[in-house]
Amino acid sequence: MALPKREYYYLQEVVQKLEITEFDLQYYLSHGQMLGCTWINKSMFIHEQKGVSSKDGQKAHSAPYEGYVTLSPNDCREIFTTGFVHAREFFDYPEVRLIVPEEQPAILIRRGGLMVSMWDFEFFVEQYLSGKEKKPNRGGRPSVMKKVLEEHERRIQRNEAYKHNTREALTLRQWAELHFKNREDVPSQNTIRNALITYKPNSHIKQQSEDLHTAV
Repeated sequence: MALPKREYYYLQEVVQKLEITEFDLQYYLSHGQMLGCTWINKSMFIHEQKGVSSKDGQKAHSAPYEGYVTLSPNDCREIFTTGFVHAREFFDYPEVRLIVPEEQPAILIRRGGLMVSMWDFEFFVEQYLSGKEKKPNRGGRPSVMKKVLEEHERRIQRNEAYKHNTREALTLRQWAELHFKNREDVPSQNTIRNALITYKPNSHIKQQSEDLHTAV
């Protein structure tokens, strides 16, 4: 029987897998080149949903949240400096910011609770360690990217889309590779992930409607 699939790695595991020093890892996490995450127990948060620009953001009190969240690079840096941080904001990176209400105490995060999600680990490897075979930021054909985003929208409607953009981008890239024969036409995982950051549901439908209205 297969073992359960891991969702994260502890810091020492990351050091061993990448064959880097702990100082290297601290640098990457402190500067946002690799994202650190942690588990938070059930707490009340304010959700800030960000759109393409900050003016599109919406705030609302949320129900209690429990699960994995992303830490800011500044909080990671504080953990490496002092061994802990009293954090007041976390990220379902990069669209959603979870903010601890002012009337509640900050959440204590210690070094032992700092991890790297498997998806962010794989994204880091693809971004920086793929060597000559890597083709950075390959955009692919615009028509293929449009189909990829349409598939993403269908996955949202079916409640199948992953909340984590890195994981969703990997799934969408695999879908595109199955549906388009020429691999050069398929956008890279990094390009798809960047498109998801600014993506708004039904945006392509709205654009089609505007184009039809203009044509009439």
